[in-house]
Amino acid sequence: MKPSVSEQPATHVLIVDDDAGVRDVAVRALRYEKLDATSVACGEDALARVRDVHVDCVVLDLTMPSMSGPETFRALRALSPTLPIVLCSGWRTDEVDGLLDSGGRSTFLRKPFTPRQLATAVHSVLET
Repeated sequence: MKPSVSEQPATHVLIVDDDAGVRDVAVRALRYEKLDATSVACGEDALARVRDVHVDCVVLDLTMPSMSGPETFRALRALSPTLPIVLCSGWRTDEVDGLLDSGGRSTFLRKPFTPRQLATAVHSVLET
């Protein structure tokens, strides 16, 4: 028997950003959209989280200390090739194009963004 909508697990989105303020706003915005959102501050923690718990989507900052966003992106792809990923940065779109997957499993959201833009980007990669 298929669980009812209220019994189905929430979609889990992992926010990866070294800025605590960005993480907080993103988590609150996605929870407002009825998504289960959690956050980590670095790429190493993101990889550990994806290994340990089910994650439906990752929102990934491209500029982070230690393990960079592009390094984290490639490691996430090696770990889970079809995981939906929203790349975020103040970078220009043309600087990110080489990272994006064909087939729509990743997209780019330029900072600063609104909570609605974040939710729209997450939903767009989840629906592909």
